[in-house]
Amino acid sequence: MGGRVATRSRGGNRVLRSSYEWSFEGGIPVDGHWSYYVARVDGDEVGGFAPLPPMAPDTQAGWSTQVRVDSITDSVKIAEAAGATVILALFDAAPAGKLAVLADPGGAVIGLWEALTREVAMRVNEAGAWAMSTLSSADPVTSAAFYREAFGWTTE
Repeated sequence: MGGRVATRSRGGNRVLRSSYEWSFEGGIPVDGHWSYYVARVDGDEVGGFAPLPPMAPDTQAGWSTQVRVDSITDSVKIAEAAGATVILALFDAAPAGKLAVLADPGGAVIGLWEALTREVAMRVNEAGAWAMSTLSSADPVTSAAFYREAFGWTTE
């Protein structure tokens, strides 16, 4: 699972670098409009960093969670049938992979990632790396049903 922080400030990566001992590789142009930076810990990918997308000017700055899927096309269809609203049906981030962005029935935004050359999240559950994602929902029962149907997830 990869994370991405969006900010309007170029200073954001300095804060992350000092707080999490991340290094950044990048300035990878995406769609000719903006640059994506790969965040690394000791050379292993742990996330990414990008300015807010110009094609979505109302986007709020923040982290996003992407769930690894085998097929963006199939996963979007399954999620829609389970009640998701498609925000971005497909963003081709070749050669790295493909991204889709959905809102679950409660409005929480989640990304889907179909890896091609970039699996991301090479480290988890250690200092400076992804540990978990938590969904805050006004209707946990509906959210649990959606994620069970869309991804096969269960709750405890």
